[in-house]
Formats: sequence, C-alpha cells, structure tokens
Amino acid sequence: MTGAKLALTFIGANGSNMKLNYGYINEEVEPTDVRTLAQTIITNGSIFSNPPVSSKSAKLIVTTETDIELNA
Repeated sequence: MTGAKLALTFIGANGSNMKLNYGYINEEVEPTDVRTLAQTIITNGSIFSNPPVSSKSAKLIVTTETDIELNA
C-alpha cells in the first residue's frame, strides 16, 4: 500500500519559516495545482497569526507500506 502527503513551506510575515502538511494527497497531483494551493494560502493568509507572504518550497512525499508476517 502507498500513501502520499504534501509538505509546503512558506516565509511568514515575521520572516520565519511556516510549514503546513497535508495528508492523503493524490500521488499524481499536478504541479500547477500545488502552485495554486500555495498562492491561495498566501491570499487567504489573514487566518494565521503569522501570515505567509511567499512560498518557499513544496514536496510530495510518497511512502510505501509492506506487511511483514511475524508468525511464519
């Protein structure tokens, strides 16, 4: 089984890094959709105490699970 999450990093209004992680992301997400999400977060940043003013990075993290039989 595989799973994916999206890790976004922004620069906050106070100059510090601000990180947001989203689980259960489609592994085949389009880069344009990630850019749109990042821009939307910046546009609506007033909901944060340290509003994001620019995007720094985005990473799609894909993990794979393998069950291991312990009573073999």
